[in-house]
Amino acid sequence: MVKIVKHIQSVYGHNFECAIKGSESPSILLINGAGGPIEGWLKVWEEIGNDNVIFAYNRLGIGNSSKPSEPQTGEVMVRDLKGLLIALKIEPPYLIVGHSLGGFIAQLFAHTYPSEVCGVVFLESSTISDVLSEKKHTFNQNKLTEVDYVLTTVHQIQQFDGFPNIPIVVIAGSKPALRWFMPRRVKEARLNHQIELTNLSLRGRVIIAKNSGHFPQLTEPQVVIDEVNRLLLEIAGN
Repeated sequence: MVKIVKHIQSVYGHNFECAIKGSESPSILLINGAGGPIEGWLKVWEEIGNDNVIFAYNRLGIGNSSKPSEPQTGEVMVRDLKGLLIALKIEPPYLIVGHSLGGFIAQLFAHTYPSEVCGVVFLESSTISDVLSEKKHTFNQNKLTEVDYVLTTVHQIQQFDGFPNIPIVVIAGSKPALRWFMPRRVKEARLNHQIELTNLSLRGRVIIAKNSGHFPQLTEPQVVIDEVNRLLLEIAGN
């Protein structure tokens, strides 16, 4: 039975619950969606990479990580991620896999540290178009959670011009999510917005997970495993 071994790493006065294995480069960074725990990667944990460093973590307010003490904007989350990588001596280059809101973190990290990122997998990723098309952009600005500062995160991404010329893969589920979570019309719009993410790079491609909704890593883990490993081969060939 697969088990993800976790430990606590302190950075900037906060404790982060982390998991790490492997030793080979490039390092694969798994970034959860909003509120998602490390265990969300359980079905892909053992089969992505070939002894590559695999890193996953719980952001502030998730699992056994500390509660946030400042607004969790994209810049703050990227800062914390970079601090963790330095503290744990996880060296670039990085192949980043970002699920849902984690796609924003992946995008902003690649903008901020373009020389350190060799590829990105946008896994059912949130997009700028999603956020800007919604009527309600925030939930409660008196809170500090990442979902309350999504619009701020989008504006921080928009400050950058262009995107690193690196290979990217968009993995999008085609099935409608549960209606209470995501109405069909929203799902259809999100699918189109995700496909547009391939335009970030001349080296982008899209994979449709036909039997999945918002969580292909749980419903079609082999699709995610295959695409991450394929991207590793592409990176190695350059």
